[in-house]
Amino acid sequence: MKIVINKINIILICCLLYISKADNPVRCTLHEIIGDWTFVLSTDTFKPDLHSQKITCGKGQPGKIPKINKDHKFEFKSSRNLDLKLTKDNRAISSTNSGAFTILLQEGILVTIGNLILNASFRYNYVGDNNGRMSGELYESICSQTMVGWYHTKDNTVWGCFYAYKNSRTPEDFGRNNHAIIDLDGILYTPETLKDESYWDGDEPSSHFSIYETRVSQATANPGMPYFDPFSLVGREPSSIAEHELPEYLNWADVNGESYFPEIISQQCGECYIEAFLHAYESRTRILSRNKFQPRISREQILGCNFYSEGCDGGLPIAAAKFANEFFMVDEECYSQKCIHPTNISETIRDDVCCDKCDNERIKYKVDQYGYVGGYYGASTELGIMREIAARGPVSAVLNAPDDFLMYIGGIAYLATPVRNSEISRISDYAFSYFISASKNKISKNTMRDLDLEFEYANHSVVILGWGYDEELDLEYWICANSWGKDWGEKGYFRIVRGTNEMGIETAAEYFTVLVEIEGIPEIF
Repeated sequence: MKIVINKINIILICCLLYISKADNPVRCTLHEIIGDWTFVLSTDTFKPDLHSQKITCGKGQPGKIPKINKDHKFEFKSSRNLDLKLTKDNRAISSTNSGAFTILLQEGILVTIGNLILNASFRYNYVGDNNGRMSGELYESICSQTMVGWYHTKDNTVWGCFYAYKNSRTPEDFGRNNHAIIDLDGILYTPETLKDESYWDGDEPSSHFSIYETRVSQATANPGMPYFDPFSLVGREPSSIAEHELPEYLNWADVNGESYFPEIISQQCGECYIEAFLHAYESRTRILSRNKFQPRISREQILGCNFYSEGCDGGLPIAAAKFANEFFMVDEECYSQKCIHPTNISETIRDDVCCDKCDNERIKYKVDQYGYVGGYYGASTELGIMREIAARGPVSAVLNAPDDFLMYIGGIAYLATPVRNSEISRISDYAFSYFISASKNKISKNTMRDLDLEFEYANHSVVILGWGYDEELDLEYWICANSWGKDWGEKGYFRIVRGTNEMGIETAAEYFTVLVEIEGIPEIF
């Protein structure tokens, strides 16, 4: 199928877009994680303070990748051990407590047990520079250990550092991860490099993805759908919403002509994960307040202060939600400074140049609860995502966007040539055939686990803000917002096939609940 190309859009997008090949240079999957672990917790604790040097656990600032070799050993002056069994059903079990854990995509782990929350990246050893065709640094994934991470009490008053190591072997029938060496690099795509890489020959793109061409010119169109009041489901517990209660069409950017979605902001670096989280957060705040409260939250604060991410080099939306849960966010008027990363700063010292206090913190934007839809990575489903959007608003999501997705200008996107990332993930023949076939007129309740799929590769973060159904094509789709500007796609939006985990978009949808404090008092919407 021929795709219509707007070359002006390509130039505008490609000159601005930075696609990160890897943010945290580690790739680990569930089968490598389950088993018996020892978590070593430092007894030297501290109080949370973004502007304190002592808050550092391993990595002191966004964007700094510690270079440790294979012989390096983590240790604390004084510590205590917490032994946990991590199970296939995502439980974390100690001798006295039972909690839960989730893998954070394939980069790290988040454990909740008793009164503690623990979060760390899996370990990666620096191997050396890559002298091949791609410039960059090489790291090796060590999935039986973690880097030094943070733990804190659930009331967020006591913090400390920890690291962990696995005591049991991975069962042989699980196989091994043969893609252990990660190239940490990024590409700035321009029309010239697209030609060089055969992604675009100057007239037509390659066939990594295609579109179902429709007469609908933008994602906010709602042709002939019966009236439905989306606020009738807002505030409900998502799991309480029955499938028959969900409308055929829902779009938070167009509710009877009124938008409850903020104006799309273009990412300025590899911060798509921040834009995906903040656009969803700002929209949820608008929905809760019926548009009486329309915040524009500072991007620079999260870029400079959130040590759970890699700043302009990439990250995960859930890491931004975790930051907002444990600390707080402010609006652009309060914190608009541009972050400048000095080159002589230590990798383990916080960079106060990039994380400063704003003059007026009267309004604090926070997250009360957060996580993956379904409870853990790989548990989200089409039905679960629809319920979450209907009850609380747009969700953040990740996907594996092919290179020529940059050239999308409209229609319902789908992969014309699905790629099996077999060198990274285990995937059954049944799962593969399922994902490349259309699932029409029936909402899917299947998770990755149901399809024997451990992991879906992701390279980009977006927002899912609604869904629809094309009668002419007999095709269901998601309505999504990107962070590549209003000149891209359908005025910054795009539609993608729904119910088949297209480009992995249904793999790791994330939810959170909004909490706004005005002068220390929670705002009740």
